[in-house]
Amino acid sequence: MSQKPTDLERRAYWRRRAEEVHRLARQATDDGIQKSLLDIARFYEAMADRPATRRAHDMARRETN
Repeated sequence: MSQKPTDLERRAYWRRRAEEVHRLARQATDDGIQKSLLDIARFYEAMADRPATRRAHDMARRETN
Protein backbone atom coordinates (compact mmCIF):
# COMPACT_ATOMS: atom_id res chain seq x y z
CA MET A 1 0.00 0.00 0.00
CA SER A 2 1.43 3.40 -0.96
CA GLN A 3 1.53 6.30 1.46
CA LYS A 4 0.01 9.69 0.74
CA PRO A 5 2.61 12.40 0.26
CA THR A 6 3.03 14.80 3.16
CA ASP A 7 2.37 18.53 2.85
CA LEU A 8 6.13 19.13 2.72
CA GLU A 9 6.56 16.59 -0.07
CA ARG A 10 3.70 18.14 -2.05
CA ARG A 11 5.12 21.63 -1.55
CA ALA A 12 8.58 20.48 -2.66
CA TYR A 13 7.09 18.83 -5.77
CA TRP A 14 5.24 21.98 -6.87
CA ARG A 15 8.23 24.21 -6.04
CA ARG A 16 10.47 22.02 -8.23
CA ARG A 17 7.93 22.24 -11.06
CA ALA A 18 7.77 26.05 -10.68
CA GLU A 19 11.58 26.32 -10.75
CA GLU A 20 11.74 24.20 -13.89
CA VAL A 21 9.14 26.35 -15.67
CA HIS A 22 10.90 29.56 -14.55
CA ARG A 23 14.08 28.19 -16.12
CA LEU A 24 12.23 27.49 -19.36
CA ALA A 25 10.71 30.99 -19.30
CA ARG A 26 14.16 32.55 -18.98
CA GLN A 27 15.23 30.64 -22.10
CA ALA A 28 12.13 31.55 -24.13
CA THR A 29 12.67 34.03 -26.92
CA ASP A 30 8.99 34.61 -27.67
CA ASP A 31 7.26 37.08 -25.32
CA GLY A 32 3.93 35.26 -25.51
CA ILE A 33 5.48 31.92 -24.64
CA GLN A 34 7.49 33.49 -21.84
CA LYS A 35 4.34 35.05 -20.35
CA SER A 36 2.47 31.75 -20.57
CA LEU A 37 5.32 29.92 -18.86
CA LEU A 38 5.45 32.52 -16.08
CA ASP A 39 1.70 32.14 -15.59
CA ILE A 40 2.17 28.38 -15.25
CA ALA A 41 5.03 28.89 -12.78
CA ARG A 42 2.82 31.17 -10.65
CA PHE A 43 0.09 28.51 -10.69
CA TYR A 44 2.60 25.89 -9.51
CA GLU A 45 3.76 28.24 -6.74
CA ALA A 46 0.15 28.68 -5.66
CA MET A 47 -0.24 24.91 -5.58
CA ALA A 48 2.82 24.71 -3.35
CA ASP A 49 1.28 27.20 -0.93
CA ARG A 50 -2.18 25.63 -1.00
CA PRO A 51 -1.85 23.10 1.87
CA ALA A 52 -0.51 25.76 4.24
CA THR A 53 -3.21 28.22 3.20
CA ARG A 54 -5.96 25.66 3.65
CA ARG A 55 -4.62 24.71 7.09
CA ALA A 56 -4.46 28.36 8.20
CA HIS A 57 -8.00 28.94 6.96
CA ASP A 58 -9.28 25.85 8.81
CA MET A 59 -7.55 26.95 12.03
CA ALA A 60 -9.03 30.46 11.80
CA ARG A 61 -12.49 29.03 11.20
CA ARG A 62 -12.19 26.76 14.25
CA GLU A 63 -11.13 29.71 16.42
CA THR A 64 -14.23 31.73 15.48
CA ASN A 65 -16.67 28.86 16.15
